[in-house]
Amino acid sequence: MPRPSATVTQVARRLALPAIVAIGAVLAVLLHRTGHTQGDDFALYLRQARSLFDGDIAQVVSDNRFAVLNSDSGFSPIAYPWVWPLLLSPFVHAWGLDYDRLKLVEVATFCLWLVLLHGIVRRRIGWAPAIAIVAVFATSPLYLAHTEQLLTEFPHLAAVALVIWWYDRIRRDATLLTATNGQLITLGTLIVLAFNVRRESIVLLGVVGVMVLYDLVMAGRAGGDPLLAGAGAAIRTHWRAIVTPFAAFAVGATVAQLLLPTDLLPDNGNSSAFLDTRMGEYPGILSDHLGLGDHTAIGVAVLVLAAIGVVIGVRRRPTLDTPIVVLAVLSALTISTHLRRVDRYWFQVTPWVAYFATVA
Repeated sequence: MPRPSATVTQVARRLALPAIVAIGAVLAVLLHRTGHTQGDDFALYLRQARSLFDGDIAQVVSDNRFAVLNSDSGFSPIAYPWVWPLLLSPFVHAWGLDYDRLKLVEVATFCLWLVLLHGIVRRRIGWAPAIAIVAVFATSPLYLAHTEQLLTEFPHLAAVALVIWWYDRIRRDATLLTATNGQLITLGTLIVLAFNVRRESIVLLGVVGVMVLYDLVMAGRAGGDPLLAGAGAAIRTHWRAIVTPFAAFAVGATVAQLLLPTDLLPDNGNSSAFLDTRMGEYPGILSDHLGLGDHTAIGVAVLVLAAIGVVIGVRRRPTLDTPIVVLAVLSALTISTHLRRVDRYWFQVTPWVAYFATVA
């Protein structure tokens, strides 16, 4: 017979995540206001969603093309990636433009992301830190308040977390060189899904590329040959596995573009000239995301702690923590090319900073 205290602990562990996610969902709904804020991207997302049932996709794209070509540059893409409109479409069809109910779809994607985030962190540093990190974001005022916007930040977070979750499943039994074709095709297809939520997800190809290089180096060392010779031999042996996720992405992205056309890589006036300014703004944004207010000094302290955590994590768990580092860095660089400060874009970076700060 297990001790009562042990049983209570097990029950608490099982209930902690559902309880925290439920609390986050309730708090999010309580923060919602009637209607929707004016402006921004939600109107086109909803029109694209409605067009899927109305059967006038081409007309919607054509109308928006006319608006874009006759407006200032950077006004809008011709059409947004279609995964978020696809998710919204049955609810828009059933409820119309009932913003109060449509926001529940946003809350659902937020909750899905919290569950996936918990699984990713738990695999790396255990249950208690995973619960703590999820609790931070399930109660972060800015994250909660953003669920009343019918935008793609939380669907994007969930889609990227799904890619990392699947990568972790591959790593349980194999490397990216020895994984099955089905596993690698699924990996590439999931990146297509994320790419068709937000285009920044293209950085996931860089993450896979870095980890393929890591596996090639490890395979070369295991063979006892000099580094370049060993890696070359591994390439010749595993070239199909190396190509498969990228080929799956290329095929999937092409099919998605043929079925539901949109801008592949829209030109929004972004430039590397903005890198210093956007990077300099992030410490204050980070502090605000964590519910501590916009304080640059606090953000810098958290980033220093996270940098220490990166060193520790990559040394202890190179195959698990390295892809998170690459994802966070590439995402930050992509965001920092934007011509203006948009705090919500950084939602995709802050959780990984929090993770590495916890590692430290």
